Amino acid sequence: MMQSPESATTERMSSEKPLALRPPREYEFLVTTEQPHQAEGNERRLIRQKVMKNFFEAQEAGPKTATSETNSVSTVQAKTKLKSRFRLSKVGQDSAAAKSKGGSGKTAQRSNQKKTKKIKSEEQPPTEISSSSRPSESEPDSTRTSRSLSPVEKSDYIIDNIREWESEGSPFGLDVHRMDPFDVLPVPNTTKLELLFQLYKSGTTLTSVNVNCIGTWWPFVASDPGLLHATLASWALYGILMRGAHSVLPDMLSHRNEAIKEINTKINTSNGWISDELVGNVLILATFENLYGEYDSALLHFGALKRMIDVRGGLDSFNHNGGIFRGIVWVDYHNAVALRRPPVFPLVLLEPISPPLPQDLLDEATQNSPLSLLQLPVSPVECYNIFHQMHRLALATSSRYVPTVDRLTFSNQLYELEYNILCTIDYSLDLDSLIRDVDGPRMLCYSRDSPESEASDNDYAAKNCLKNEASLVTEAVLVSAQIFIGAAMRDIPSSAKLYRILLKRLRGAIDRPGASIIKTWKELNNLNILLWALAVGACVAPRNKRLWWVEKVAEVMKELSLEGLDGLEGILRGIAWTDYTFAKALRGVWVQVEGLTSGRA
Repeated sequence: MMQSPESATTERMSSEKPLALRPPREYEFLVTTEQPHQAEGNERRLIRQKVMKNFFEAQEAGPKTATSETNSVSTVQAKTKLKSRFRLSKVGQDSAAAKSKGGSGKTAQRSNQKKTKKIKSEEQPPTEISSSSRPSESEPDSTRTSRSLSPVEKSDYIIDNIREWESEGSPFGLDVHRMDPFDVLPVPNTTKLELLFQLYKSGTTLTSVNVNCIGTWWPFVASDPGLLHATLASWALYGILMRGAHSVLPDMLSHRNEAIKEINTKINTSNGWISDELVGNVLILATFENLYGEYDSALLHFGALKRMIDVRGGLDSFNHNGGIFRGIVWVDYHNAVALRRPPVFPLVLLEPISPPLPQDLLDEATQNSPLSLLQLPVSPVECYNIFHQMHRLALATSSRYVPTVDRLTFSNQLYELEYNILCTIDYSLDLDSLIRDVDGPRMLCYSRDSPESEASDNDYAAKNCLKNEASLVTEAVLVSAQIFIGAAMRDIPSSAKLYRILLKRLRGAIDRPGASIIKTWKELNNLNILLWALAVGACVAPRNKRLWWVEKVAEVMKELSLEGLDGLEGILRGIAWTDYTFAKALRGVWVQVEGLTSGRA
């Protein structure tokens, strides 16, 4: 039945509310321009208020619906929505299928499968799948999750994974990923990560005491990817130098490159702020380059580190982080030892105040002090104090006193000991013109025993020669102390390039052309110190380059009328010795000494 326009208009006007009952509406006219205009804060707030007010007014003016009616509608529609999303079966279908037996159940199951296939073919358009993109039936789909699988598929999926874990090792075993079982570190967790951690724990005990004596270094490193990459590179290098684990060389280079990338990222995004993480990253890389023997790169990193420290306000600005503070100090000391220069940073009293060494250790150290060092012509008191302190720290690393010595005490006293050695060295002494090159031709220097010196009236040359000889004796004493500290107290691997530099320097200071080694040291009543220096050099030197050191050890032992390994160890323990590092190395040296003496006999 057709309705006239008049009746339709009348019906629409009757359904609308009277004008007096309508809520008043407010309008605000905005001026538009051709240029883009961004509303200010007050304008945006007013616009938002008007829009929201009009929205709620329109909602209140509309027809009211009961809450129960709305809930009923949503309940009825929920089944369709859930069915399209989770593909739920009809109510009672699972129970009916479970109760059905025989051919009727199979027939119903086949009909349901046909219907499902028909529905899928209608919903999804046909597509061509190449053989390369079609997933293999023998390989499990890694993109599927166990929640979307049926119970049968779940069991097959779990069984396949269990078989794979049995053949390759379960990732949930107690012996896998013990370092990071929950993948919380900022770097990917791999089996190589556990290997690097084991290499570090098995070979750097004293190094961790020197830097991480209060246990704050690892939490600081583990929170930053750059710090952790640099640390992992250092661990890999330790494994190569100490354990011969050359298989981790690619990992070492990879972690070093990632650490350098993190440094560049921090610099580009820091807006001029030097954070602790950036300083620590550069610090670890400088330590890595020092240990690797790349001293040119180490100096570049140390120069950048020095500028960062100056920007932060000096070394005291890192007192809140003991690991960074001690790491900076030891990088400075390593460069100073290798390059034979004074330390850059001054001595700073470390906090907190550490407890003293055990009284039994102090009493034993007092009974065996090397008093003969007081007869040295140059820096006798300084050398005596250095060796007395080194003797106490060597006892602290021995098996008798290790459980009773505080880590902080050992670290602080070792820091002061190294600083005292670096401040005692005579840097005005030109070693290049006074000592010979061990691997090259002999460089002659003035000798007081030569005929030219007896016939010469040049008193200045004679006095200068005597002064140089005295300085070289002190140089040999201090260099041997640096070798001992690096090997016995800092756990620097014996294959590090630093020892090649120090051994060359020590041999040049001892074996001077035109001078008798035993005669020079015997006149100073320090043959025991000479034997100690030669034994330290022999223990650190490579086995195929140890012959000169072994020969000199045998000669000095013969001069002192010492017999057997016990006699040699007695002299060494009276000066500074530890069974932590040198016990096995000294036995190897003694085997070569015995072979040399028996061959001569």
